[in-house]
Amino acid sequence: MKFKDYLQKDLERVGCSLSELSKASGLSSAVLSRYRSGERTPRKDSDLLIQLCNGISDLEDQAGLPSNRKNRLSLYKASLTEDLTLHYDRFDQLLRLLHVSMKDLSHELNYDASYLSRIRSGKRSPADSELFAANVTRFFIRTATPKELKEIGILIQEKNPDRLESALKNWLLYKQEFQNEPLESFLEKLDSFNLDEFIRLLRVSDVSLSDNLIPLPVDRKYQGTLQMRQGELDFFRLTTLTQRGGAIFMCNDMPIEEMAADTNFAKMWMGMVAACLKNGISLNMIHDVNRSFNEMMIGLQAWIPVYMTGQITPYYIPNTDNSVYHHCLYLSNAAALSGECIHGFHDHGFYHLTSEADELAYYSRRAADILSHAKPLMSIYRKAQFKEFDQFRNAEFQMPGNRVISSAVPPLSTLTNDLLKEILNANGISNNLYHSIEQARKKELADLNRSLRKGMIYMRIPTLSKAEFNSYTPLIKLASMFQNIEVPYTWETYQKHIQLTKDFAETTPEFDLFFDQRTAFRNITVYLREDQVAIILKHKSPEIAFVITHPKMINALQQFNAPFFEDE
Repeated sequence: MKFKDYLQKDLERVGCSLSELSKASGLSSAVLSRYRSGERTPRKDSDLLIQLCNGISDLEDQAGLPSNRKNRLSLYKASLTEDLTLHYDRFDQLLRLLHVSMKDLSHELNYDASYLSRIRSGKRSPADSELFAANVTRFFIRTATPKELKEIGILIQEKNPDRLESALKNWLLYKQEFQNEPLESFLEKLDSFNLDEFIRLLRVSDVSLSDNLIPLPVDRKYQGTLQMRQGELDFFRLTTLTQRGGAIFMCNDMPIEEMAADTNFAKMWMGMVAACLKNGISLNMIHDVNRSFNEMMIGLQAWIPVYMTGQITPYYIPNTDNSVYHHCLYLSNAAALSGECIHGFHDHGFYHLTSEADELAYYSRRAADILSHAKPLMSIYRKAQFKEFDQFRNAEFQMPGNRVISSAVPPLSTLTNDLLKEILNANGISNNLYHSIEQARKKELADLNRSLRKGMIYMRIPTLSKAEFNSYTPLIKLASMFQNIEVPYTWETYQKHIQLTKDFAETTPEFDLFFDQRTAFRNITVYLREDQVAIILKHKSPEIAFVITHPKMINALQQFNAPFFEDE
């Protein structure tokens, strides 16, 4: 049996939906849908596979079924083969990029056109994927124009023309160095997260701050995993009860697996962090980016609710290579928690919590020293930082380089004034707001033209059928205004805007427009300028921008193919 067959069998046995398994495992429904269909599989050594198995086993326990917890992971690993398979979605992407017909391809490669169509749609796999990819690659390289060869290079992130053919074949066959699932899950959660709902659902009262009140001054020691968990909670409890405003410094490269294994502790820990945020306390957080990419993205995903508040400044320390010693330092106005352990011996670790003034002064200097070596992991802009973000954008659009923009709708800049008036009038927008939106349109058009003088722009937007459009009505993109404004299209105005964007692409050689068959994200826009900077702009709930300069994250976004929504 294949991996997808074991998964389907377990889903039927437990009697759960993908949505229920998503909640139990922490994996997104879209990722689980691809696992079930066989479109994707997790790696044997990935944390995602462990999360999936634990989620199914937890649902078994809830349903009162005999548990297969001990054997499931081994069974699933045995079903995962390392055979090369064709990424049919990438094959389809190439066909659309180069405007290749099935008739021409079947004639050149001596394949039946209906067979190629089934491979393109994912309904059929080639008998020999590597041979198929080699034949297809030779055809594409031989028949593509110089401009199309350049576009292929940008698509697969290969700048050397001499390596283009082998790189294209590998791109069609091999899994990327970074698995897409953690990044995809991060972007999906970012896309769907609603800060207003989170605040309404958040009940800090679930975490009792009054239990086990800590008498001052504090001088406590904690040894071993269980006590160290309590030490972290004591630090946040003490800080929450005594501090209003100000900041907390957090730097921790201690192993997180054992600490997070207690789900009740993880819930209480995040509840304590939320209580600090409610007190107006900001966080200066140094992330450990020397973990695997998967672990780093899963960790960042857990912090999304905190990021959305705009009360966190994330950092990382470059060029650190330490696989033996682990350290922790949390510092607030009220207390300091410091600790250490040796790699592989976390349960022998040690924490010290203190509120003594001289020790707080020492740890304050130490935190400042650590920050002097840190670099921003990303810059976060909300409405209060609109001017700063606008200044950044003005400078960014002057920088040389090609840009790739993935968006749910066409850009505001390609709207005409007449169509903008039509859309705004249909939505009853006031004159004052109309003038603000018109000014934003003019500014975005000026920014677009500045960027076009510095390099190519590759714009990717989805093509929606009328049924897909009606299932969720797209909004015109006003995220750069940082105002909570929702202005929906009608089907007719949406079609007009699509056509205007096509017209702009046809008359502007430096602007290439690509259409995905199905939409990726509804509430975020992803902007990339080569390997220099990435911007993730969330359109609502809340309106927020993340500017990313860390090379590992930028590289992953470059390699990432925007996921399609899956029907469950």
